[in-house]
Amino acid sequence: MNSLFYQIHKDLMRSIVDEYKHNADGFKHNKIVSMDDAMHHATQGSAKELDLSQLPNLITHNINTFLEIGSFLGVSFRFIYEIFRPNVSFSIDPNIPHRTFHNPRSVFKKLNRNHLNNITLIDGYWHEESSVAKVKHNDSQIIKSDYFRNILFDLILIDADHTYEALSGQFFEALKILSPNGCTLIHDVYSWEPVRKFVRELDNDNRFVLKYTSTTGIDGFCSIERK
Repeated sequence: MNSLFYQIHKDLMRSIVDEYKHNADGFKHNKIVSMDDAMHHATQGSAKELDLSQLPNLITHNINTFLEIGSFLGVSFRFIYEIFRPNVSFSIDPNIPHRTFHNPRSVFKKLNRNHLNNITLIDGYWHEESSVAKVKHNDSQIIKSDYFRNILFDLILIDADHTYEALSGQFFEALKILSPNGCTLIHDVYSWEPVRKFVRELDNDNRFVLKYTSTTGIDGFCSIERK
């Protein structure tokens, strides 16, 4: 697994360098000090190796269909795709400026270039517009469960707006398209207090079973399955 992380990190750096060389406007909303600064923002804003490496301990069922809500540069998506090899994959992200990156989706496409033919990319917000979004692209749309009329997902990763209200809406809307034996993953369960609050409430809800990555990780993942 270490070799996979090394390759993802190497490809991420290559993707960012390529983005800076050919699409320098993509960095203008924030002053960029150096490529090292860009890589710092890329790694700090993405799921970390210590957390991602524990996902196979949380997800033990077959993943045929996968939906990611909030993709940023595509690190989590790339890892999950290459570990679990789903046949059907979707990524929903509004592609708004975040950290150093004005156009995160462009980096996502470069990082996941080998899998793009098997990924459906949707520029939009899940359930409702993000309350923390400062810029809304005109072509972004609000995506809800009825968008996926004939698809149930074995794995849904939620890593979008981290406010309590938004996360609650995202989670319960996602439940409507979760397969009977599927699971939902929530990121940043240790590092964001609103996320911790929501997950604690789910822990006390007898409809769900929760499993966590070790606290030796940095931000933490939680998997939620129906009982």
